[in-house]
Amino acid sequence: DRVRVTWNSATGATSYEVWRHTANNATGATRIAPSVTGTQYDDFGASIGVTYYYWVKSKNATVTSGFSDSDSGYRGEPPPPPPTGVSASDGTFTDRVRVTWNSATGATSYEVWRHTTNNSSGATRIAPSVTGTLYDDFGVSTGVTYYYWVKSKNSGGTSGFSGSNSGYRAVGPSQDPEGTLDRADCTLFAGWARDPDNTVPLQVRFYKGGPAGGGGTLITTVTADLYRSDLPYADKDHGFSFATPSAFVTGQPETVYAYARDVDSSGGQTGDRWQLVLSPKTMTCGTPNVPPGGTLDVATCSTIAGWARDPNNTAPIRVHIYTGGPVGGGGTFFANVLADRYRGDLPFADKYHGFTIPVPAGSIAPGTLIYAYGINIDAGGNPAGPNVQLDLSPRPLTCP
Repeated sequence: DRVRVTWNSATGATSYEVWRHTANNATGATRIAPSVTGTQYDDFGASIGVTYYYWVKSKNATVTSGFSDSDSGYRGEPPPPPPTGVSASDGTFTDRVRVTWNSATGATSYEVWRHTTNNSSGATRIAPSVTGTLYDDFGVSTGVTYYYWVKSKNSGGTSGFSGSNSGYRAVGPSQDPEGTLDRADCTLFAGWARDPDNTVPLQVRFYKGGPAGGGGTLITTVTADLYRSDLPYADKDHGFSFATPSAFVTGQPETVYAYARDVDSSGGQTGDRWQLVLSPKTMTCGTPNVPPGGTLDVATCSTIAGWARDPNNTAPIRVHIYTGGPVGGGGTFFANVLADRYRGDLPFADKYHGFTIPVPAGSIAPGTLIYAYGINIDAGGNPAGPNVQLDLSPRPLTCP
């Protein structure tokens, strides 16, 4: 409301004159205070937005000094008053609550605050700088009543809260979820999903090898609740991002299908699925799975022996032995052995892939066919299937 002018006292002065101009030129200055006895003067005649230049002259009973050096100053702008006439729509729209208010004198922008109870102390600012007198709040759920307040702002500060008004969004026809599978590669799955009927985070399900209900296998389910600043909504916590599941790292082309689960107006899952935009995506990750190899070298009344190795992993693999027929075709399981014995004749740098199984006397009749299978694993050492029948298998049990 003022510009305050101060100065140092001058020797022999009994009072002071204060002069003012809008240009830094004392020739055109106006005397605004003829006799100030102290060393301070408050200029209440200053206008907002104008820079003034000030000079001071010293006086006593016989003489008045010349002008002092000048200094500039300006009046600060006071904060505006809170706006009046705040009004929130009551079921006018199915996708928003519209908040309006009257303009406040001196305001250059406004803040909009919201709460689910009529208590401004717990309110959240949902719009930091609105230049008009209308705001559409799209971040609302059906079935919830919201309370709104507005604050006025200018360069001088921010007003207190306006009076409150409540509003709510109408219940309209159920809308499908929306979202995008932005990324599905060998490192990361990422995207977003949101339901216009409710701001609650959605579940997103990921299927491998085919669509949901059409041959696809459900691999994982995540909640889309990560912050995404690029989303064009007031509520932005609808993103998802997670490491690529190992089920897709097979060395073969794999297809991922992503679906958002629909919710109703109360936020309950309806069970309906909606395929995300840019889904499906196909990727090839990891080392291709190569079946194991090996040989059933020996099948006698005392010993069954050979070797087995999986090119995907240098770790020893398991060998299953069946007698009298193949696995799944009438064969009888006889043994499960780890092929981890040293075989110097193997043409590999890693030679610990041999196996030897003692045959108890009389346990297998001579001439019985012996079937041997290498158990397939992937690069991580996990069973990968299908298992592979070893070379020279089957062979009859011989008794010298």
